[in-house]
Amino acid sequence: MNDDTPAETSAEIPGEPRPIFDALHLAVLASLAFAQPLYDILGRHPQFFLVRQLAVPDLVLFVVVLSVLLPLAFFLAPLIAARVDWIGGGSVRRGVFLTLAGLLIALIALPLVDKIPNLLGYGKLIVAVGIGAGGALLLARFLLARTFLSLLSPAMLVFPLLFWTTSAAYSIASAQAGSRTVAPQIEATNPVVFVVFDEFPVLSLLDENRNIDRARYPNFAALADSAYWFRDATTVESITATAVPAIITGRYSKKTGVGVALYSEAPENIFSLLSRQYELRIFEVATRLAPPEKKGAAAELEQSFSERFEELLSDTALVYANMVLPKGIRNRFPELSAGLMEIFIRADVGRGQIKAAANPLMAIVQNFQGASSDALKEMEAEDISDWRLYQYNQFLSAINSRERTLYFVHSLFPHIPFRFSHTGNYYSNDITISGWDPEADAWHAAEPPVLLAFQRHLMQVGFTDALFGRLIDRLKAAGIYDDALIVVTADHGISFRAGRTRREPDETNHHEIVNVPLLIKLPGQTRGRIDDRPVQTIDIVPSVAAALGIPLPWDVDGLSLFQDDGAGGLEASDAYVRSGDETITRRVGDARFTTTMDAIGDTLERQLELFGSGDNDFYRAGPHEELVGRLVGSLPVAPLNQTECSFWLKDAESYDKVRPTGGKIPAYITGSLGCVPEFQTVAIAVNGIIRATGETFPGYAQQMSLAAMVPETAIRAGRNSVEVYLIDQRGDGDYRLLKVRRSGE
Repeated sequence: MNDDTPAETSAEIPGEPRPIFDALHLAVLASLAFAQPLYDILGRHPQFFLVRQLAVPDLVLFVVVLSVLLPLAFFLAPLIAARVDWIGGGSVRRGVFLTLAGLLIALIALPLVDKIPNLLGYGKLIVAVGIGAGGALLLARFLLARTFLSLLSPAMLVFPLLFWTTSAAYSIASAQAGSRTVAPQIEATNPVVFVVFDEFPVLSLLDENRNIDRARYPNFAALADSAYWFRDATTVESITATAVPAIITGRYSKKTGVGVALYSEAPENIFSLLSRQYELRIFEVATRLAPPEKKGAAAELEQSFSERFEELLSDTALVYANMVLPKGIRNRFPELSAGLMEIFIRADVGRGQIKAAANPLMAIVQNFQGASSDALKEMEAEDISDWRLYQYNQFLSAINSRERTLYFVHSLFPHIPFRFSHTGNYYSNDITISGWDPEADAWHAAEPPVLLAFQRHLMQVGFTDALFGRLIDRLKAAGIYDDALIVVTADHGISFRAGRTRREPDETNHHEIVNVPLLIKLPGQTRGRIDDRPVQTIDIVPSVAAALGIPLPWDVDGLSLFQDDGAGGLEASDAYVRSGDETITRRVGDARFTTTMDAIGDTLERQLELFGSGDNDFYRAGPHEELVGRLVGSLPVAPLNQTECSFWLKDAESYDKVRPTGGKIPAYITGSLGCVPEFQTVAIAVNGIIRATGETFPGYAQQMSLAAMVPETAIRAGRNSVEVYLIDQRGDGDYRLLKVRRSGE
């Protein structure tokens, strides 16, 4: 036989490991780089699987991909290289092994390297690549390193086994077989409409008289005109995963060890209470408390196996990118820097569902602006794919004229991300929020971006009001509004205070997080009543039972807010009777807070000082509201005498071809300034008119950031000019504007 045949040359190279060991070592490294960190983080956040409505086959295939297919791909690479290596004399196989080993070791090292202080994102990437190269050379040169990896090979089986047995993923994906409860006989036939909004403090609705601001939120105010409004209602939990179950069960949340609310863990809830006679049309997000056999209209939201799995892999890739990329690099990619929480509860769906998602938005746009017949196509071209709209539209479509139907939706409005204005328009596809650190779930120390987020929240509350108005219209069109029992509440609120957490209540911010809307319209009720008793969201289930004349067959922690008035009707119960403004103790999770009505008023006063009420202009919020609306030409203007100073406008191209009758209206102006100190006051002019003022704040890579909302009416069809000026306030009270040149000019 010829000694130079490929088979002879590619066999085994003296002094080097055999290809099979290279293959094993790459498979082990792939498991350490991909499977282990993903199993760890997703196992600790089971909501990732819950919101995707996964079944057991989905989960099995997910484990196969992470623990079999991915390692197998790396396992085969050196074996294939060895088969074709007869030309290079072993160099191809060595090159493949070193390259892949270096890449995997760099991925393993990146999360640790990211903890190095005072090192920019790309610098950390370079360090990780260096560690990967060094690790690959160690494997190539030292038997001890290769032996260590060989000893780690059983971990490829241990990782999926631990994930399967210790996380809640299987419990979520399985049929949730468990205890069942006996539903009582129900005489009532009234439809029940139950809406739980998300991250919605009642303070956001209020004017200076502690009434619902009718000018800004007409639809919530209209419901209050014919419902009980429990103005001092509070949640009992500050996070969705426990707050929503408390609402649905009427019980304080307890740790089950599962980490998510499943029917098998809490079968005694509002859904099972009504399940015997009522049709259930339920749209859950963060829970699975509906009886498994009673999916109802929510089944319409279910995707095919291939669609679910494609989305699962896509979301997993986003989670992984958040885990391994240094923070400085993530900040350059908004879709990655939203943090795990916003990825676990996604705001986006596939393009195939954009049309359905856009429908409710377009109806609102048409109400406000008379959108053209081409508006929907324009919306689709702008890629408005917000899952919250899709879900809400499906909920509205499920409403019909039938009696004995429960319509339930947990809507992720007005929760972040902030994308929609109070006028019904879509202004941003960015899922990040300036001033918010998603990993710490806390606001930055700089106040300007936090107050801007507060402003955007209030505007999205206005959008939520418009969505709610569509629900009322739908109920009236179906002929069930008058006879329906309607419950509207929220899981928790949100706080906007610089340097503080967003949802963790303390003595200063708990009114913003704990106090939530609670409106209950009884069947046939036509006159509203404000009730200032200190009620809780766990009181909703017993109150619904009392309103429908159902004796609760199990114990709850809440109390009914209604009782028989002796004349065949209902009246406010004696629960939580109070006199004067005595001190109230709030229970939120394991914490207790003491407060008075006066303290709530102080919190509301801060909000009103910042953003006013009624027809007051949202856009005058800022350090120099007196300049808003003035022509730039009416003030002295001079160029900024710093040649290196420029303003970079994010998404600058979106201002060149604006279609006001549909699609995105870029009213959220953001960018960076590289030459000014923090908290420098600036004016933002659109088409020659000052539309907002603000302050710079620390951004990425020692740049100062700038962001502001401008009125949508300032954005005209076609091309728009956006200019930034430093505000030079003179001692005599006059102003001078210093124009900052745009990057590239």
